[in-house]
Amino acid sequence: MSTLTALKPYSLVSSGLFNVENIKVGKYSTGNLEARSSGSIHLINDGLSFEETLTMISHASGTIALGRPLRAKSLNVNCNDASNVQAMSITLEDGNCNINVKNSGTVVMYVDFGEVKTITGSVEKASTLIIYAKNPPINNQIKVDASSTMNISGWS
Repeated sequence: MSTLTALKPYSLVSSGLFNVENIKVGKYSTGNLEARSSGSIHLINDGLSFEETLTMISHASGTIALGRPLRAKSLNVNCNDASNVQAMSITLEDGNCNINVKNSGTVVMYVDFGEVKTITGSVEKASTLIIYAKNPPINNQIKVDASSTMNISGWS
């Protein structure tokens, strides 16, 4: 008889100049990555996945740079105050996707949206959102103000 073990949540915070944190790969229930005050978080190895939601928060000149593939059911991104988030390959399942970028934040991501039908959020106050999308959501509800830019284009 096998015993199922519950997956644990994963949380990583990087704060302060020259504070660079590498993500420990594995399978987790949820994820929370937060880079603040010039902190930096990087994914440099394959094998990261979340059964539920991955939340990425980058503020006060923080950087989150995910250079390897990862999987999650849902995605929440909050990037502001001259910060940036870069993700080279995120595969979402059937959850939600919410992205908020403000105060000169920059988000650039390659995302396979899978069964996600709606993307929500905002881009405001001189910010930039660029998404290269595979299976793009049919319902884009992201609001963009006049000082900001958003571009969602295909990726195969």
